Amino acid sequence: MVWFIIGTIAALCSTVGFVPQIIRGIKTKSLSDVSPATITITMAGSSLWLAYGVHLKNPIIILSNIAVVSLATTILFLRFLFKPEAATLKSKILSLSIQYRITLFFIAGILIPIFLLRAIAYPQMQADIQGVLIRNLDRIAYKQAELITNWIHERVNNADVIAKYPVIINYIKGAQGHKEYAEIVQYLETVKKEYGYRGVLVSDDKGFVIIATKGETPVNNILKLKHLRDAIYGEAFVSNIFPSEIPLENEYGEEEPGIPVFFVSIPLKDKKDRLIGSIALRTDALKLNDLVNNFVPGKTGETYLVNQDGYMLTESRFAEHLKGIGWIKRRCALELSMINRETLRLTDGVQQCVSGNNGFDENGYKNYRGITVIGAWRWVSRYNLGVMVEIDKDEGYGVAYNLGNIVIAVVLIIALPFALVACFAGRRLSVPIIELAEVMKKVVSGDLTQRADIQKEDETGELAHSFNTMAKSLGEITKEIAISEEKYREISSSVKEGIYYSEPGIEGIFTFMNQAGAEILGYKSPEDVIGMKAKEIYLDPADRERLCKSLGKNEGTNEFVFLCKRKDGESFYAEFTGSFLKDDKGNTLAVYGVFRDASEKQKAELVIAKSERRYRQFFDFAGEGIFQSEPVPEGVFLWVNQAGAQILGYSSPEDVIGTPVKDRYVNTGEWKELIEQLEKDAEWRDITTHWKKHNNEPFISVMTCLPVRDESGKPVRIDCVFRYCEDVTF
Repeated sequence: MVWFIIGTIAALCSTVGFVPQIIRGIKTKSLSDVSPATITITMAGSSLWLAYGVHLKNPIIILSNIAVVSLATTILFLRFLFKPEAATLKSKILSLSIQYRITLFFIAGILIPIFLLRAIAYPQMQADIQGVLIRNLDRIAYKQAELITNWIHERVNNADVIAKYPVIINYIKGAQGHKEYAEIVQYLETVKKEYGYRGVLVSDDKGFVIIATKGETPVNNILKLKHLRDAIYGEAFVSNIFPSEIPLENEYGEEEPGIPVFFVSIPLKDKKDRLIGSIALRTDALKLNDLVNNFVPGKTGETYLVNQDGYMLTESRFAEHLKGIGWIKRRCALELSMINRETLRLTDGVQQCVSGNNGFDENGYKNYRGITVIGAWRWVSRYNLGVMVEIDKDEGYGVAYNLGNIVIAVVLIIALPFALVACFAGRRLSVPIIELAEVMKKVVSGDLTQRADIQKEDETGELAHSFNTMAKSLGEITKEIAISEEKYREISSSVKEGIYYSEPGIEGIFTFMNQAGAEILGYKSPEDVIGMKAKEIYLDPADRERLCKSLGKNEGTNEFVFLCKRKDGESFYAEFTGSFLKDDKGNTLAVYGVFRDASEKQKAELVIAKSERRYRQFFDFAGEGIFQSEPVPEGVFLWVNQAGAQILGYSSPEDVIGTPVKDRYVNTGEWKELIEQLEKDAEWRDITTHWKKHNNEPFISVMTCLPVRDESGKPVRIDCVFRYCEDVTF
């Protein structure tokens, strides 16, 4: 962990060291004092470090050197960009004729997708091809493991068939003699020869071998042999592959000790399922070579078996070469250890296999020959052996590697003809476009009579025709706009109210004002107002801010009254109707609306308000109680005068307003009866009612009530006058 932290800090220091230089260059617009040779050498070194980090799969080395290469490239680019020659080059590029730019565009449009195919699609295609290969290897390993398992299972079935031979069962039980012994030996020799076994042993329940095929060394007690012991205890057993302890005929027809074999042993039982002995088949492990060699991937690939200790159990296809270099003497089985000759440890694939981790390695590892291979493996735990399928990485991924070279060759082959086609197409397209551009310049300058004379049947001709149609329509629309604008100005000038447009915001500038608006503000013409800040017409400039905020909160048209000032400083009330003009995205373009001189109207409203205040004061000083309420049984006090509040035991009308009227009745049914009566009659005079004050003290009141109705005759309010008569106790 400590070394990981040290490595991380070192990588950060190496990377961040370039940042101050870049910042300084951007500020000073100069990197002429930086040596290009030094930066280039640094980039080369970091690129090699990057490759080394990828090889080691070390993220710190990879990320730090990617950053160094990127920053060094940035320094070189900025150094060139800040040179005067770069500005000249940029100017030359921008000044290129459209013909050359179209040509370059076509070439780039053709070649860039091809290069992107090489840079982006090719890695994906390569990964797909590699994925197919590794899946095939994994499938072979799986099938081989399944084949080996089935083959060994067949040997177990053979032993089971022998164990059910009745003559053997009777002989072991002592029911037969010498004649039957000879028959059994002949039967076992036939089985041995027919199925290619190296030997057959039959033992009794004490573990003593009583029958054996020719060539087998007598064993007094098989309980001493681990690979035969389990069958005596009643379990079928398949031993590990081991060197034969007796000489056997090898593949060259010679007698040789140490031939790889394994035992398949099975319990021998009578008809009552009692254990009476065992059958053991000495099986030739070299026959497994025929099974694993059925699936050999490619020219360099091989399939082989390994045991728990990492030794090969079958023959390598490179056995002759291995003999030549002295790695094996007779054969690979049980002689060749699957170790990496550099690390002297089991190869990565074999180590994973014997550990019971089924899988594959698509990135490659060194095999026992020191060759980088890709491989897949399956561990058959039931029989303590593993299946390895490997192929040289260069051969396995050869198709994917060659694909890159093929793509590059295709790019180079098609680049030249496409470049010629691009030059021709660029010239053909650019000439009419240049001509059309000249005509457009004249139209933009105001000459709407200009037309493009391009007689072609392709899209360029259609473009010229569309442009001519557009220029014609634009001329007609311009005339219509001029006529419409003139009519609009005549209408707005005839209106007696001010019409305005201003820029949005508090400092908004008037962009339009009609004649009436200019006169209301004390100016002779709209031109005197246009260009003024809108807030300058308000007596309090903050009113402009309040106007904009109100328009921003409310959608639609809004009405406001502000105190404004004329050109000579005279103040007056102005009534504004305004709204925001917005584009399709909701951005505010202008504030527009209508305003009028509302001084007379405001004076009238002040007189009305003054009269209303006097009316309220009159009722407040009246000696009798007066109140207004809702015309429903659950109605509340809408208004009450001071005398009414005091009669009800309150200090002010505000304490009464909003409370239910029925709460002031001793019997709430009286208020409901009053509501029902007023729905029928126009008024109800001198009604004696029983009320209670705020402190629940009862009293008698005489009141007169009048319903106020709307145009349809429906009651909307009840106006009542009441007076206090006397206290009463109920």
